[in-house]
Amino acid sequence: MIEYFDSVEEPVEGGEFLTLGAGHYAPQVAKLTVSYGDKPQEYPVRMARRAFVHAALLRPDTPPDGHFLGPSTYLHAYDAAGEKIYDQSQDPKFTKEE
Repeated sequence: MIEYFDSVEEPVEGGEFLTLGAGHYAPQVAKLTVSYGDKPQEYPVRMARRAFVHAALLRPDTPPDGHFLGPSTYLHAYDAAGEKIYDQSQDPKFTKEE
């Protein structure tokens, strides 16, 4: 249903980190959102021609000593009726239950 290219977190100026992800989605997906870590709030994802991209700037509470892993990023897919048809946080390929 969703195919991922990459998801990265890179340092930017001011102690912030850019988290960026992109991929493709199946025709039955009408809306994609993204959530971070264990927070339930979902944010819009840019979609066009069955490709998507999401990005956010994160600021850690404590400056890291090296690479910042940040919270896990989870995609959520909805069909045209608004029903959730995919939740990455429940996908065994992306959870510790694998």
